[in-house]
Amino acid sequence: MTSESGQLGPTGTKPSLVIALTCKSNERTIGSTLSTVRRLLERSDPQGVILAYDSGSTDRTMEMLRDAGAMIVSCVWEGYIKTSQRALQHASELVADNGWVFCVESDESLDDELIDSIASLIRDNPADVIGANVNRRVIIAGRMLKYAWQPEWRLRIARPGRAAWGGTEPHSAIFAQGRGRIIKLRGNMIHASFHSLEEHLTKCLRLASIAARTNPATGKRTNAVRLLISATGCFLKHYILKRGFLDGTPGLLASASMTCYTLMKHVIWLEAQTVKEPR
Repeated sequence: MTSESGQLGPTGTKPSLVIALTCKSNERTIGSTLSTVRRLLERSDPQGVILAYDSGSTDRTMEMLRDAGAMIVSCVWEGYIKTSQRALQHASELVADNGWVFCVESDESLDDELIDSIASLIRDNPADVIGANVNRRVIIAGRMLKYAWQPEWRLRIARPGRAAWGGTEPHSAIFAQGRGRIIKLRGNMIHASFHSLEEHLTKCLRLASIAARTNPATGKRTNAVRLLISATGCFLKHYILKRGFLDGTPGLLASASMTCYTLMKHVIWLEAQTVKEPR
Protein backbone atom coordinates (compact mmCIF):
# COMPACT_ATOMS: atom_id res chain seq x y z
CA MET A 1 0.00 0.00 0.00
CA THR A 2 1.42 3.37 -1.04
CA SER A 3 0.22 6.91 -0.46
CA GLU A 4 0.51 10.33 -2.03
CA SER A 5 0.41 13.59 -0.12
CA GLY A 6 -2.75 15.62 -0.33
CA GLN A 7 -4.66 18.21 1.63
CA LEU A 8 -3.99 18.23 5.37
CA GLY A 9 -4.84 20.56 8.19
CA PRO A 10 -2.33 22.93 9.84
CA THR A 11 0.54 21.32 11.69
CA GLY A 12 -0.50 20.07 15.10
CA THR A 13 -4.21 20.13 14.42
CA LYS A 14 -6.65 17.57 13.09
CA PRO A 15 -9.67 18.42 10.94
CA SER A 16 -13.23 18.00 12.15
CA LEU A 17 -14.22 16.14 8.96
CA VAL A 18 -12.46 13.51 6.87
CA ILE A 19 -14.06 12.06 3.74
CA ALA A 20 -13.23 8.35 3.33
CA LEU A 21 -13.59 7.66 -0.40
CA THR A 22 -13.11 4.25 -2.05
CA CYS A 23 -12.65 4.10 -5.81
CA LYS A 24 -11.35 2.34 -8.89
CA SER A 25 -11.57 3.60 -12.49
CA ASN A 26 -14.63 5.79 -11.89
CA GLU A 27 -13.90 8.82 -14.07
CA ARG A 28 -17.52 8.85 -15.31
CA THR A 29 -18.96 9.45 -11.82
CA ILE A 30 -16.18 10.55 -9.48
CA GLY A 31 -16.17 14.11 -10.81
CA SER A 32 -19.62 14.71 -9.35
CA THR A 33 -18.59 12.97 -6.12
CA LEU A 34 -15.51 15.16 -5.69
CA SER A 35 -17.37 18.34 -6.60
CA THR A 36 -20.05 17.79 -3.96
CA VAL A 37 -17.73 16.65 -1.15
CA ARG A 38 -15.48 19.64 -1.81
CA ARG A 39 -18.53 21.89 -1.43
CA LEU A 40 -19.28 20.07 1.82
CA LEU A 41 -15.76 20.75 3.09
CA GLU A 42 -16.06 24.42 2.14
CA ARG A 43 -19.30 24.65 4.13
CA SER A 44 -18.17 22.66 7.17
CA ASP A 45 -14.37 22.53 7.50
CA PRO A 46 -12.06 24.05 4.85
CA GLN A 47 -9.18 22.16 6.51
CA GLY A 48 -10.96 18.84 6.05
CA VAL A 49 -9.37 15.95 4.18
CA ILE A 50 -10.49 13.83 1.25
CA LEU A 51 -8.84 10.46 1.86
CA ALA A 52 -9.10 8.34 -1.31
CA TYR A 53 -8.41 4.60 -1.26
CA ASP A 54 -7.82 3.64 -4.89
CA SER A 55 -7.52 -0.04 -5.80
CA GLY A 56 -5.89 0.24 -9.21
CA SER A 57 -7.51 2.89 -11.40
CA THR A 58 -6.47 2.81 -15.06
CA ASP A 59 -8.43 5.82 -16.30
CA ARG A 60 -8.37 9.50 -15.27
CA THR A 61 -9.56 8.81 -11.71
CA MET A 62 -6.13 9.39 -10.13
CA GLU A 63 -5.66 12.63 -12.06
CA MET A 64 -9.07 13.86 -10.91
CA LEU A 65 -8.27 12.96 -7.31
CA ARG A 66 -5.00 14.94 -7.46
CA ASP A 67 -6.78 17.94 -8.99
CA ALA A 68 -9.26 17.81 -6.08
CA GLY A 69 -6.39 17.87 -3.56
CA ALA A 70 -7.16 14.42 -2.21
CA MET A 71 -4.79 12.38 -0.08
CA ILE A 72 -4.46 9.21 -2.16
CA VAL A 73 -3.70 5.72 -0.90
CA SER A 74 -3.06 3.06 -3.56
CA CYS A 75 -4.23 -0.26 -2.18
CA VAL A 76 -4.98 -3.85 -3.13
CA TRP A 77 -8.69 -4.66 -3.47
CA GLU A 78 -9.65 -6.94 -0.56
CA GLY A 79 -13.40 -7.00 -1.08
CA TYR A 80 -16.06 -4.43 -0.30
CA ILE A 81 -15.94 -4.83 3.48
CA LYS A 82 -12.19 -5.02 4.15
CA THR A 83 -11.25 -2.27 1.70
CA SER A 84 -13.90 0.11 3.05
CA GLN A 85 -12.91 -0.70 6.64
CA ARG A 86 -9.27 0.12 5.96
CA ALA A 87 -10.30 3.50 4.57
CA LEU A 88 -12.55 4.12 7.59
CA GLN A 89 -9.78 3.22 10.06
CA HIS A 90 -7.27 5.47 8.30
CA ALA A 91 -9.75 8.35 8.23
CA SER A 92 -10.44 7.86 11.94
CA GLU A 93 -6.72 8.33 12.65
CA LEU A 94 -6.63 11.60 10.72
CA VAL A 95 -9.73 13.26 12.18
CA ALA A 96 -10.10 15.03 15.54
CA ASP A 97 -11.44 12.92 18.42
CA ASN A 98 -14.69 14.89 18.47
CA GLY A 99 -14.84 15.07 14.68
CA TRP A 100 -16.60 13.07 12.00
CA VAL A 101 -15.76 10.57 9.28
CA PHE A 102 -17.97 10.55 6.20
CA CYS A 103 -17.78 7.37 4.09
CA VAL A 104 -18.67 7.82 0.45
CA GLU A 105 -18.21 5.77 -2.72
CA SER A 106 -17.06 7.12 -6.05
CA ASP A 107 -20.50 6.78 -7.67
CA GLU A 108 -22.30 8.77 -4.96
CA SER A 109 -22.88 12.53 -4.83
CA LEU A 110 -24.75 14.85 -2.46
CA ASP A 111 -27.64 17.18 -3.19
CA ASP A 112 -27.64 20.69 -1.73
CA GLU A 113 -30.00 19.81 1.11
CA LEU A 114 -27.78 16.94 2.29
CA ILE A 115 -24.70 19.17 2.14
CA ASP A 116 -26.53 21.69 4.35
CA SER A 117 -27.63 18.94 6.77
CA ILE A 118 -24.12 17.52 7.18
CA ALA A 119 -22.61 21.00 7.55
CA SER A 120 -25.15 21.78 10.29
CA LEU A 121 -24.33 18.52 12.10
CA ILE A 122 -20.62 19.32 12.08
CA ARG A 123 -21.19 22.92 13.14
CA ASP A 124 -23.58 22.05 15.99
CA ASN A 125 -21.58 18.90 16.91
CA PRO A 126 -24.10 17.42 19.42
CA ALA A 127 -22.16 15.42 21.99
CA ASP A 128 -24.73 12.62 22.30
CA VAL A 129 -24.79 11.84 18.55
CA ILE A 130 -22.34 9.21 17.31
CA GLY A 131 -23.57 8.79 13.75
CA ALA A 132 -26.00 9.84 11.05
CA ASN A 133 -27.95 8.01 8.36
CA VAL A 134 -28.36 9.39 4.85
CA ASN A 135 -30.89 8.28 2.25
CA ARG A 136 -29.64 7.05 -1.14
CA ARG A 137 -31.73 7.53 -4.27
CA VAL A 138 -31.23 6.25 -7.80
CA ILE A 139 -32.03 7.72 -11.21
CA ILE A 140 -33.52 5.28 -13.74
CA ALA A 141 -34.60 6.21 -17.26
CA GLY A 142 -33.95 9.87 -16.46
CA ARG A 143 -36.17 9.93 -13.37
CA MET A 144 -35.20 9.83 -9.69
CA LEU A 145 -37.04 7.04 -7.89
CA LYS A 146 -39.37 8.17 -5.11
CA TYR A 147 -40.88 4.82 -4.12
CA ALA A 148 -39.08 1.79 -5.60
CA TRP A 149 -35.93 0.94 -3.62
CA GLN A 150 -36.97 3.61 -1.09
CA PRO A 151 -36.13 4.50 1.55
CA GLU A 152 -32.52 3.33 1.55
CA TRP A 153 -31.11 4.69 4.78
CA ARG A 154 -27.39 4.11 5.22
CA LEU A 155 -25.15 4.94 8.16
CA ARG A 156 -22.35 6.91 6.53
CA ILE A 157 -21.28 9.56 9.05
CA ALA A 158 -19.78 8.55 12.38
CA ARG A 159 -17.45 9.57 15.15
CA PRO A 160 -13.93 8.07 14.86
CA GLY A 161 -13.83 4.62 16.41
CA ARG A 162 -17.62 4.44 16.80
CA ALA A 163 -18.48 2.50 13.64
CA ALA A 164 -17.19 -0.35 11.51
CA TRP A 165 -17.95 -1.89 8.14
CA GLY A 166 -19.58 -5.32 8.19
CA GLY A 167 -22.23 -7.41 6.48
CA THR A 168 -21.81 -10.20 3.94
CA GLU A 169 -20.06 -9.72 0.60
CA PRO A 170 -21.00 -7.98 -1.60
CA HIS A 171 -23.59 -6.25 0.62
CA SER A 172 -21.41 -4.19 2.92
CA ALA A 173 -22.75 -1.70 5.45
CA ILE A 174 -21.55 0.42 8.36
CA PHE A 175 -22.67 -0.49 11.87
CA ALA A 176 -22.49 1.78 14.90
CA GLN A 177 -20.49 0.69 17.93
CA GLY A 178 -21.21 1.74 21.49
CA ARG A 179 -23.85 4.01 22.97
CA GLY A 180 -25.13 7.18 21.43
CA ARG A 181 -27.82 8.57 19.15
CA ILE A 182 -28.04 7.86 15.44
CA ILE A 183 -29.92 10.56 13.59
CA LYS A 184 -31.39 10.86 10.08
CA LEU A 185 -30.30 13.73 7.88
CA ARG A 186 -32.41 15.66 5.38
CA GLY A 187 -31.45 15.54 1.73
CA ASN A 188 -30.34 12.77 -0.58
CA MET A 189 -27.25 10.92 -1.66
CA ILE A 190 -27.55 10.30 -5.40
CA HIS A 191 -26.33 6.83 -6.34
CA ALA A 192 -25.16 6.75 -9.98
CA SER A 193 -23.85 3.18 -10.04
CA PHE A 194 -24.95 2.48 -13.62
CA HIS A 195 -25.52 4.36 -16.87
CA SER A 196 -28.21 2.03 -18.21
CA LEU A 197 -30.22 -0.94 -17.00
CA GLU A 198 -28.20 -3.17 -19.33
CA GLU A 199 -25.09 -2.10 -17.43
CA HIS A 200 -26.92 -2.55 -14.14
CA LEU A 201 -28.00 -6.12 -14.98
CA THR A 202 -24.43 -6.99 -15.97
CA LYS A 203 -23.28 -5.69 -12.59
CA CYS A 204 -26.12 -7.60 -10.89
CA LEU A 205 -24.81 -10.85 -12.38
CA ARG A 206 -21.35 -10.19 -10.95
CA LEU A 207 -22.74 -9.29 -7.52
CA ALA A 208 -25.10 -12.28 -7.58
CA SER A 209 -22.14 -14.55 -8.24
CA ILE A 210 -20.24 -13.08 -5.27
CA ALA A 211 -23.27 -13.45 -2.99
CA ALA A 212 -23.88 -17.02 -4.19
CA ARG A 213 -20.29 -17.97 -3.30
CA THR A 214 -20.38 -16.15 0.04
CA ASN A 215 -23.66 -17.55 1.41
CA PRO A 216 -22.56 -21.23 1.61
CA ALA A 217 -19.54 -20.18 3.65
CA THR A 218 -21.93 -18.82 6.28
CA GLY A 219 -23.84 -22.13 6.43
CA LYS A 220 -26.82 -20.81 4.49
CA ARG A 221 -28.56 -23.00 1.91
CA THR A 222 -31.14 -22.49 -0.79
CA ASN A 223 -33.60 -24.68 -2.68
CA ALA A 224 -36.13 -24.53 -5.50
CA VAL A 225 -38.93 -23.28 -3.26
CA ARG A 226 -36.78 -20.53 -1.77
CA LEU A 227 -35.66 -19.51 -5.26
CA LEU A 228 -39.24 -19.02 -6.42
CA ILE A 229 -40.47 -17.37 -3.23
CA SER A 230 -37.49 -15.00 -2.95
CA ALA A 231 -37.77 -13.77 -6.54
CA THR A 232 -41.53 -13.32 -6.37
CA GLY A 233 -41.33 -11.69 -2.95
CA CYS A 234 -38.67 -9.27 -4.15
CA PHE A 235 -40.88 -8.00 -6.97
CA LEU A 236 -43.93 -7.65 -4.72
CA LYS A 237 -41.87 -5.83 -2.09
CA HIS A 238 -40.54 -3.14 -4.41
CA TYR A 239 -43.43 -2.78 -6.84
CA ILE A 240 -46.43 -3.23 -4.53
CA LEU A 241 -45.42 -2.76 -0.87
CA LYS A 242 -43.00 0.11 -1.57
CA ARG A 243 -45.44 1.41 -4.22
CA GLY A 244 -42.91 1.33 -7.03
CA PHE A 245 -45.84 1.47 -9.44
CA LEU A 246 -46.19 5.17 -8.53
CA ASP A 247 -42.78 5.75 -10.15
CA GLY A 248 -44.28 4.65 -13.47
CA THR A 249 -42.08 2.74 -15.91
CA PRO A 250 -38.83 3.50 -13.99
CA GLY A 251 -40.43 1.91 -10.89
CA LEU A 252 -41.35 -1.19 -12.87
CA LEU A 253 -37.84 -1.42 -14.30
CA ALA A 254 -36.25 -0.98 -10.87
CA SER A 255 -38.47 -3.66 -9.31
CA ALA A 256 -37.83 -6.05 -12.20
CA SER A 257 -34.05 -5.55 -12.07
CA MET A 258 -33.93 -6.37 -8.35
CA THR A 259 -36.02 -9.45 -9.05
CA CYS A 260 -33.49 -10.48 -11.72
CA TYR A 261 -30.65 -10.07 -9.21
CA THR A 262 -32.44 -12.20 -6.62
CA LEU A 263 -33.23 -14.89 -9.20
CA MET A 264 -29.65 -14.97 -10.53
CA LYS A 265 -28.24 -15.23 -7.00
CA HIS A 266 -30.37 -18.24 -6.09
CA VAL A 267 -29.81 -19.92 -9.48
CA ILE A 268 -26.00 -19.70 -9.16
CA TRP A 269 -26.20 -20.65 -5.49
CA LEU A 270 -28.42 -23.68 -6.13
CA GLU A 271 -26.24 -24.90 -8.99
CA ALA A 272 -23.06 -24.71 -6.87
CA GLN A 273 -24.85 -26.41 -3.99
CA THR A 274 -26.15 -29.21 -6.24
CA VAL A 275 -22.78 -29.91 -7.86
CA LYS A 276 -21.15 -30.36 -4.44
CA GLU A 277 -23.83 -32.76 -3.20
CA PRO A 278 -23.35 -36.51 -3.93
CA ARG A 279 -25.74 -38.03 -6.46
